[in-house]
Amino acid sequence: MKITLRNLQLSDLEKYEKLKHPSQKFHNFNGPYFRKQTELELSKQINFYKNILEKNENTIVLENKKIIANSETNEIIGEVNWYWKSKETNWLEVGIVIFNQNYWGKSLGYKALKLWIKEIFIKFPQLVRSRKIENATRSCL
Repeated sequence: MKITLRNLQLSDLEKYEKLKHPSQKFHNFNGPYFRKQTELELSKQINFYKNILEKNENTIVLENKKIIANSETNEIIGEVNWYWKSKETNWLEVGIVIFNQNYWGKSLGYKALKLWIKEIFIKFPQLVRSRKIENATRSCL
């Protein structure tokens, strides 16, 4: 199966909210240091995204995240993200979550992470990388 990394779209919001709902099973496997959003917090976040995307559908509402989607159906599979651990030392961390249980165990997280790392190295050329990582991201494409 082919996947793509893309920005969140207005047409995604209903499904995105269902997939991120606090009752979803993926939360049981997420890092214990991530606090699960409440239904109210999630609803407010979705409404915030909706207001922005209704004004301009090309706006990027997830600044440091992208949706992992099935290339053929455009169905949301999960999301990838990055955040600075220490900008001063170029210490950036990445994360990935596969929301949709129908896609678990299919190596899609591995594929998505390789695509995401390639994008991050393009966005942040100052990041230090090893030859092994560069070769792995090239072989993914």
